[in-house]
Amino acid sequence: MAHLSGSAAVSIQSMGDLLANNREALGALFSRQELDRAAKSSHAAQYLAGHLAAKRAVLMAAETIGPAGRDEFLPLDVVITNDALGAPRCTTVGMLSKALASLGADNPLVSITDESGIAMATAAIELGSAPEEIAHLMKGRS
Repeated sequence: MAHLSGSAAVSIQSMGDLLANNREALGALFSRQELDRAAKSSHAAQYLAGHLAAKRAVLMAAETIGPAGRDEFLPLDVVITNDALGAPRCTTVGMLSKALASLGADNPLVSITDESGIAMATAAIELGSAPEEIAHLMKGRS
């Protein structure tokens, strides 16, 4: 079985600046559910920075299965929520969901941490398709 992975980092201070100065831009990055959850947090910038890092990590992992030369997948195609114990859970929608389903992949797994003002996330996608089909999709990418 093939796996795709990605990782990303986001400055918590930069997210704080975005929250303070450009809230409109958040709608292009986060679902209503994610924004509502962040609004209830006493650490909204930290929360959103971690979730944006997770979205970017998923998109980085998935970029090898998207159409070459085209930014098909968007941050809104990735929704990061938390389970009852607070662990992050990833759900995909839109074109990304369709692409992953076509390869027999479940929703990506994500892990989020932060330290010294930086939120970091890793994502893993397990593909169910045959390796030759995945190799065909990735031809011409480097």
